[in-house]
Amino acid sequence: MYATSDRAKNQLATGELPPLANPIPELDQYNLILVGSPVWSGQPAVPVKQFLNQLTNFAGHLAPFYTDAGVANTLPEDAGAASGLINTMHQIGSSVGLALIVGVTGGMTHGGAFYRQSLLMSTICAAIALVIIVFVVIPGEQRENQLKLKH
Repeated sequence: MYATSDRAKNQLATGELPPLANPIPELDQYNLILVGSPVWSGQPAVPVKQFLNQLTNFAGHLAPFYTDAGVANTLPEDAGAASGLINTMHQIGSSVGLALIVGVTGGMTHGGAFYRQSLLMSTICAAIALVIIVFVVIPGEQRENQLKLKH
């Protein structure tokens, strides 16, 4: 993964993207193209960027989606559990976000008190997330970086 990332960074820096293995078919018959890609160094994979560069005359819509290496720095024996945890957190976050949106929207139709309660709950959730990031995630990353420096 890291070797591929280094090669991709070099290709992006020089603008020399790899050729595609197959020619792009005629796309005029489509209104929508789903474009999936892993994220390499914060950008779509270089073959996907090459594909997108060749879509200059496409008049339809593109809908991107991506995957990322959220478990890049975990031990191989912990990667499955870490991946499951990340997926669970995405599901919980999406569910809570949707519940807050429904609550706020419902509060608008039932009067100002419900609206204020919904906004208060969303503010509390955002504050809890901020506290977790500041006191758990960031110190964990700092510890990890210190361990890397010692080795």
